[in-house]
Amino acid sequence: MIDKERRKEASQNFTQYLQDRLIKKEKNETAKAMYIKNADLSLNLAEECMNSSLKPYVWVVVVSYYSMFYIANAVLLELGYKTGDKVVHKVTNDALIVLVA
Repeated sequence: MIDKERRKEASQNFTQYLQDRLIKKEKNETAKAMYIKNADLSLNLAEECMNSSLKPYVWVVVVSYYSMFYIANAVLLELGYKTGDKVVHKVTNDALIVLVA
């Protein structure tokens, strides 16, 4: 659960991100489809890593994280927001707290 203070911080950040154009109102079905495809590919790769004889567990975590990151950005696009290319992981995190949590 996200506490009240973190929600307040995310809300303030989100407002600033909008002003700084780090996130903007935008619908983009092509980008959304790409994010969904990348999320699926990442999950498949994570599964392949798990089944590998090398057991590269650190890469399972990394690739799984990116799957979540991609699907989170697809959710933001569904809600009408597109992230930019600066501090995108932080922007995505705060935007999800404000718009979804």
